[in-house]
Amino acid sequence: MVNPFRCKIAHKKAAFELLTDEEHEDWFTPEQREAIARTVPWTRRVAERKTKRRGHDVDLIAHVRRRRDHFLLKPNDDYGGHGITLGPRASEAQWDEAIVKALAGDYVVQELVDLPVEEFPVFDDRGWSFQALYVDTNPFLFRGRAHGAMVRLSGSPIVNVTSGGGETGFFVIEGAVGGRTGRAASRRQTARGRTRR
Repeated sequence: MVNPFRCKIAHKKAAFELLTDEEHEDWFTPEQREAIARTVPWTRRVAERKTKRRGHDVDLIAHVRRRRDHFLLKPNDDYGGHGITLGPRASEAQWDEAIVKALAGDYVVQELVDLPVEEFPVFDDRGWSFQALYVDTNPFLFRGRAHGAMVRLSGSPIVNVTSGGGETGFFVIEGAVGGRTGRAASRRQTARGRTRR
């Protein structure tokens, strides 16, 4: 299976700036703007520039430097968790160094998103135990509709298999679930292999 070339646009993190920039709100319908607000983190290309955040004009670099607990820096075109700096996990000096590196390269700054944490049984050669893991659900889209999903798990908020995370199954359960009837999505509560931290 080969993705179409248009998927490369979504691989560039800077594409999210087009969705979250208030100057482009008129590109989208009210329903689309609501969906973007719910699902897409505020994103900007890193540069010495002015921009808007939550309706206010800000100097991007000064704003990001001052409020590091709210942001992360990541390469615009990379994968596997490479080059990501989480503001809350960096010291002031480390954050300043990451900003300098981002200004010299092709980086974006994104607003942090709270990832859900759930307990999963994790198995290794010595047995198993329940561990609290960050969960990232990624739907598979075919012709505009979701037809399944991949669920990634990690002990780190950088949820990536290449960086040492793992995967678990995703199932759709039909019928009574938790006292309710109808269709409900559920992750299988089993992590295959050892999830590395």
